[in-house]
Amino acid sequence: MFSRISSFLLRLFGLVPPLVLTAIPATGLDTLELALGDLQGNGWRMTDVQVRLAWQDREEALLLVAAGRAELPPPIGRIGGIELTCPRARITPEAVDCPEGRARIESPYLDRPEFSIAFRYEPPSGKAFLTFAKLAAAGGLLAGRADVAADGWQVRVEASDLRAERAIRLLDEGGVWDASVEAEGLVSGTGRFAGHGAALSAVELDARVRAFSFSAPASGAAGENLGAEVAVRGRRSGTAWTLDGSALLRQGDLLVRDPIVITPSAGPIRLEAAMHWYPDEGLLQVARLAFTHPQALEAEGRLTLSLAQGAQMRSADFQLVGGQLPELYQTYLQPLTFGTAFDSLDTAGQVQGALQYAPDGAVKLRLRLQEAQLADRKGRFALHHVNGDFGWNSDGSPVRSHLGWASGALYRLPLGPAQLDLEARGRAARLLRPAEFMVLDGKLLVETFRLEDAATPQMKWSFDAVLSPLSMEAFTEAMDWPIMAGKLSGVIPAVSYADERLTVDGVLLVRVFDGVVTVRDLVLERPFGVAPALAADIDLKNLDLDALTRTFAFGKIEGRLEGAIANLQMVDWAPVAFDAWFATPPDDRSRHRISQKAVDNLTSLGGGIGGALSRSYLRFFEDFSYDRIGLSCTLRDSVCVMDGLAPAKDGYYIVKGGGLPRINVIGYVRRVNWDELVERLQRVTQGSAAVAE
Repeated sequence: MFSRISSFLLRLFGLVPPLVLTAIPATGLDTLELALGDLQGNGWRMTDVQVRLAWQDREEALLLVAAGRAELPPPIGRIGGIELTCPRARITPEAVDCPEGRARIESPYLDRPEFSIAFRYEPPSGKAFLTFAKLAAAGGLLAGRADVAADGWQVRVEASDLRAERAIRLLDEGGVWDASVEAEGLVSGTGRFAGHGAALSAVELDARVRAFSFSAPASGAAGENLGAEVAVRGRRSGTAWTLDGSALLRQGDLLVRDPIVITPSAGPIRLEAAMHWYPDEGLLQVARLAFTHPQALEAEGRLTLSLAQGAQMRSADFQLVGGQLPELYQTYLQPLTFGTAFDSLDTAGQVQGALQYAPDGAVKLRLRLQEAQLADRKGRFALHHVNGDFGWNSDGSPVRSHLGWASGALYRLPLGPAQLDLEARGRAARLLRPAEFMVLDGKLLVETFRLEDAATPQMKWSFDAVLSPLSMEAFTEAMDWPIMAGKLSGVIPAVSYADERLTVDGVLLVRVFDGVVTVRDLVLERPFGVAPALAADIDLKNLDLDALTRTFAFGKIEGRLEGAIANLQMVDWAPVAFDAWFATPPDDRSRHRISQKAVDNLTSLGGGIGGALSRSYLRFFEDFSYDRIGLSCTLRDSVCVMDGLAPAKDGYYIVKGGGLPRINVIGYVRRVNWDELVERLQRVTQGSAAVAE
């Protein structure tokens, strides 16, 4: 294109004068007018060409050139109303000079048709140059110079503050721009081109954009308020090109690929590349690619792309030289984890890695963590001082990994140090040897672990574990519950996870209040997602009521208790349904005594009026004898349907007296709002006076 335009300009400004150089001064003519008709060359055509020469002396003349229209290569296309005025043209056998000229061209590319121009043409050697300035186009200004000689040509163009939206509209009309790409902002820069004949042999581009925004739907890229610099250097050797390029993003938001947006908040983001392009083969080899995002990552590598049918990866080898958290997570990882358990983390530490893509499509991935910190902002989990390496091969060949941390937490439960040795095969992984997790003063021994279909919607995993006894006192303190005595332990023969559903096939055993609590058929859906749902069956055996009531400040009750919470269902850790009952075991031979405070609290729970004992003669007794205690609640639709040991007049027995002094506690309310019942329990366990409702 550049050679064709240069050829057109030479013919326009330099072809006609040599025809009359020798004849005109000798004849004494002062003026010569020529009608040349149509002229054409390689890729261009000019119609109705006219030339007028008016000599001022033997060497200087007024030169006027006009043409009806010209047809040039894209993106310029057709232009009309061509006029050139050179008031002091110097015409000699050696050269034609126009040091100061004016040109006028009617073109949709130009904001104003007039601009400054100068040229020199040397007929003996064929050398020529052309300069132009103050060419108003696309809201900005253009200036340039073209040099042509027998051994080649060079063109330099400078652009200042072009309006991007206007420039791409003109390029689109010329058929050299993707019409789906929209842009706005200011573009400035310099382009230098060199070649021979119709062939381009070298190119240098330096561009700057300000307040630049664009949208490219086909690639998914977009940018807003960008300030950037781009440089390209290229040289052809034979049919191949050697290219060096760089880009510097100084401000704005750049959507690289949905949903990843990069912003140079900590300094300019830089991309550099050294490439070899083979147009005939449709092949691009990037010998060196370097990307630097301050305080986020530094990566380098090489790759080969096939350009025959779009950009298709043939091979790649990348090194993550330095990845820094939290910026690496916030910019490049967090957007990809939206809707998962890892979309809201506080992070710190270093990440290194490598990615290889072979010509046969095989992928190898290596990651190394150094002093990494991962903490869920919702308080669900945390890992501190994480170190280790992870590997994965897409071809299914085994890769061993090692990962460890100094401490952590699962919800409010603190975890001690742990070490994991894993083997990955394709999308599957397994634990190579049992892993031990310190949990408070106990241990969770994970004997087996298997992962299948990793990073797919069908991902599932399972493990077997044993929980050695840990202190209930430490456990309840960590969970911010009332302090309980006893031990928590269990054998968990099969825990599996699939379709966001965690299932525990074993029995979790809790030794507390000198009794036993067992949890069976535990199922947890969306454990780290929105509104986790839990289902389980819980059995209570032989609990010491004295220890239980003292723990919760309920009032003293002596004796034993058994019960069950069947069909328990919780959503977002709040009960929505269950069938619960609690009662004195039939074979309980322990001492059965109940204090005035406990009687008042049970009366309040059953809908009676608390404090009645303190207003009767029974106030002289600190505690009473009872035969049995029993209470049940069936929760559905936020309503608890209550019952007791046996029917009573207008109600049900919660406590049946026995011995002396004896007392009965009767409940009268059968249906109670669950939130109201919870408020009652909170009041009585906190020691405040009960209020009858």
